[in-house]
Amino acid sequence: MRVLHFIDQGRVGGAQTQLITLLEEWRQRDPHVEHRVATLFGGGGLRDEVAAFGVETVELHLERCAEQGGLPQMLAQVHGVIRRFRPDIVESHLTYSRVLGLPLAAAAGVPKRFGFEQGDIYLKSTPWRVVNFCAQWFSHATIMCSAALAEWVKSTHGLVDAKSVVLHNCVSPTRLGDGHDRAAARRELAFASDEIVLVAVGTLGRGVNKRVDFLVKAICRAALPRVRLVVLGDGDQRAELEELGESLGGSGRVQFMGTRRDVGKFLAAADAFVHAAPFEPFGIVVVEAMYAGAPVLVPRAGGIPEFIEHDENGLLYDVLDEAAFLKQLRRLIADEDLRTRLGEAGRQFVLSRYLPQHFVDQLLRIYGC
Repeated sequence: MRVLHFIDQGRVGGAQTQLITLLEEWRQRDPHVEHRVATLFGGGGLRDEVAAFGVETVELHLERCAEQGGLPQMLAQVHGVIRRFRPDIVESHLTYSRVLGLPLAAAAGVPKRFGFEQGDIYLKSTPWRVVNFCAQWFSHATIMCSAALAEWVKSTHGLVDAKSVVLHNCVSPTRLGDGHDRAAARRELAFASDEIVLVAVGTLGRGVNKRVDFLVKAICRAALPRVRLVVLGDGDQRAELEELGESLGGSGRVQFMGTRRDVGKFLAAADAFVHAAPFEPFGIVVVEAMYAGAPVLVPRAGGIPEFIEHDENGLLYDVLDEAAFLKQLRRLIADEDLRTRLGEAGRQFVLSRYLPQHFVDQLLRIYGC
């Protein structure tokens, strides 16, 4: 069996991480299945990541086609990959891959075709609504990372229920690491034993705004003693956010660490994970924090409430409600037993439902494999 995986970009983000995790698990359980990845735009770290599992990547660089004939040249390149590889299954991850890959796979007679929707919620203009509506008819199903996202796509793009399947994403133990000793991690990261360290993870860009400014403002204004916010991630808003923290007296209270490869270590060392994105289509970073054993304080929005039960495996607050956020944060700060209970419950929940084997088991059932 041959499986061709289209994805918009090779720069590793959430959708790329999910694809890497999927390929690692699928290759381990059935090395006889032949996989190939095709990235539409640019290069990036995806090629090297999947090469570790023996998967080849074709980088199409369709951004160059504007100089070579535009859309017809793009279509020819995508069709050429399908024709040469002759897949039994085509997966199309993200919007451009669904819009270009699925119709051409159908025209080439590929037996099984599936789209993946991870939440390109900023692509909602009328032309995008039209092409997303049309693309669904060339797939056997569009796999949604949450029921909340499925409802959004249904209301925005007109996706029909018969073409929608909800399958939550999974964590990657390989990427996060396992068994981090919390005390050792705190010593290595220079976290004092008597301080409360809050960790936030996310891009600091304008396209997908995680609203880290909300966290900075809330924590600086509250002036909670012994509390430090550590932000992992980078983007064009970083300088503004750093200036914001300084203007609110956050020197020493807010720390920006940039993009890190040891996110799992930070999460294991954290007293709590905090998040503020107004709408997460799923919220894989929250599941990663739970896997690392960190208690989570997250917005009651998007896909997050589908796996967080308030006061059982995490804490929820109303979106961008500073008073509600600080009320729950003060509970966590004051109660070490609560932090321990929520952290342990969250980790056990993830171990029981959100490992790669759980995801691939469900995916292969959808594929009829």
